[in-house]
Amino acid sequence: MFWTRRRDEGRLAPVTKRSLASQTVTLRQGEGSELAVRMRTVPNTNGSSTVEATFDLQDAPVPDRRYVADAAWLVQKGDGVDMVLAQRRLGGVGGGLLSAVVVSFTPESVRSFLRSCVTFLPMAEEFLARNSIALPPLEQDAPEPGQVVHVVANIVGAAHAGREAGLDLYQASPWALRALTARQRLAVEPVLRIDLRTDLLVAILLCLRDLETSLPPDAR
Repeated sequence: MFWTRRRDEGRLAPVTKRSLASQTVTLRQGEGSELAVRMRTVPNTNGSSTVEATFDLQDAPVPDRRYVADAAWLVQKGDGVDMVLAQRRLGGVGGGLLSAVVVSFTPESVRSFLRSCVTFLPMAEEFLARNSIALPPLEQDAPEPGQVVHVVANIVGAAHAGREAGLDLYQASPWALRALTARQRLAVEPVLRIDLRTDLLVAILLCLRDLETSLPPDAR
């Protein structure tokens, strides 16, 4: 089994040794910006081994597309999860939604994102508790707004500074993953930057953590 992850940010979906055997070592133009990786072999309890590749998103380009979200909810769809990030109408809560971005995650991407937040989430929760900031409720059965955009991401960076938070979404294509071992570099494509409140981000992460237990195991 093969894993890739970014330092302090997350882990990508696994790629089997069989798929790596047929990989190519060249990338087509447009696959994204390549990041240097460090690889190491980690033994598993069942006697097999996992290859981990760590990389730093500090060297990745910042997504040039941005979206501001003040509402969110999660939908389990097939064997994955859709994270819906939305903008409310000027009327606020009860006034309906103006637009939404739907981010589709595989089970591997969900677990990657959660592992990347093992340190981040407790720190953000401590900030909310210290400042007596309550978690907002996530939307339930919200009607679909007129403007909806769907994107996919398998690398997510999360950050917060006070009450302000952000998610940077990236995608590494199957071609980039196939070439990773031979090139020792990973090509990632910036998808979208989401600006939101820290309390909303924490609510999303806690809900995602609860939902993760019902997802199928990672592909092998």
